[in-house]
Amino acid sequence: MLSPYLRHKERVATQIALLLNQHNKLNVKYSSRNILQGRELYLPTVISSKVFASVALKKVSFSLSEICHLVVHPEMRGIGLGKLLVEKAVKNSKASFLYATIRSDNIASQKAFIANQFEKVSEKVVDDHTLFMYVRK
Repeated sequence: MLSPYLRHKERVATQIALLLNQHNKLNVKYSSRNILQGRELYLPTVISSKVFASVALKKVSFSLSEICHLVVHPEMRGIGLGKLLVEKAVKNSKASFLYATIRSDNIASQKAFIANQFEKVSEKVVDDHTLFMYVRK
């Protein structure tokens, strides 16, 4: 039997996976298991036991981390939550360099990263879409 803490973690991870699967255009479907056992540190925004937004921080090397999986529930968009989550990821990172890849049609994410001193440094066509790479030094 799971402890209340582990049940809470499982519920939060399930909600993060649901948000990612419903609102991000990822090639992989996520589950609570992916969230809990992956290399990423997820930083969710939870209000009254409901996850409304999340971002992940993935350490690539001692000096490089990736910020990924930024997602905000449609009910909470437009109030700066994405910008705050990117800021939270930056503060939680110990890396000297941070980067993110963002789809060209995801204007809200681009604005959140630009507001946190990220600069677009490259773009690449992948399958049917274009990805922009943003870097913060």
